[in-house]
Amino acid sequence: MLLPQPDDPVFKTLQTALKPLGLALVDVAVRSKNGTTKASVTVFDANGLSIETCAQAHRMIVPLLENQLQTEDLYVEVGSPGLERNLKYAFELELFRSRPVKILVEGASEWLEGILEKVDSSQLELRTGEELKEIRLADLVKARLNDL
Repeated sequence: MLLPQPDDPVFKTLQTALKPLGLALVDVAVRSKNGTTKASVTVFDANGLSIETCAQAHRMIVPLLENQLQTEDLYVEVGSPGLERNLKYAFELELFRSRPVKILVEGASEWLEGILEKVDSSQLELRTGEELKEIRLADLVKARLNDL
């Protein structure tokens, strides 16, 4: 089952900050260990993500996180969702519309593979060859990108 959008203040701050760059925030994970804070930020650009775009996002994110997390010992990595990302949040379905995905539906023993054609608040449409399947979001057990 996919989670609703995070209610995390760090997520909301970065989501707002990345929009002017044309980037969508997919996920952020913050961990502290031995006085060092590490933030892994996953971003998406429908037109493709370049190293320069990641560097630009990094330059913008670091001071925001230093301020919000009240730390100067901060390590930040910015990256793409990857080719076979396990989708964690429901909003990711809309981000990855028109992309190949694999989904596992409740009660099924096999993954369905296809192109994510349409998503709304209650269902998605998955094109599997010539067939268009409507699947209720409530029936999703797992979903992942399938760009390989």
